[in-house]
Amino acid sequence: MIERALFLLLAAGCGGKAIVDGGAGGAGSAGSSMSTAGGAGMAQVSSSGFTSSGTGQSCAEIGKAYRAAFQGSLACNPAISAEQCQQRVDPDLEKCCDEAWVNIFDKKDIAAMGDLRNSFKAAGCVDPCQTVDCPPPIPTVGLCDAVLKACRTIQLKPPQP
Repeated sequence: MIERALFLLLAAGCGGKAIVDGGAGGAGSAGSSMSTAGGAGMAQVSSSGFTSSGTGQSCAEIGKAYRAAFQGSLACNPAISAEQCQQRVDPDLEKCCDEAWVNIFDKKDIAAMGDLRNSFKAAGCVDPCQTVDCPPPIPTVGLCDAVLKACRTIQLKPPQP
């Protein structure tokens, strides 16, 4: 009951409209669910965290799908002469300040990462990076590793005086 009151206060404080559905068990029972309606859609609270009403995925599931798309975007073909590993992205939605180079020609996985980032935000998932002040990025370059057939992020060494 305290969790319900806290949720309603948070929802109202964030400009959302709180909706309480008593469910089959009546208000305050285990069968009840709560949701907030905001400008971007609706997010429901479940025992496993926020879920997006559009996809029904939990924050953990969205994060896992994002990491899978990231892994897919690392694939490259060393036989191609074009520079492939030329786009920087975050490898994880829940870790900050850790960009890596991926294959710029992999439009499918890169688009999926963008969609999943939007789903993560729409589901009300906590973005720990919003309040983190990242240090200046270390100079890196993306290269296609001929053995791994995957993009690697290589840290550049500063010039020696």
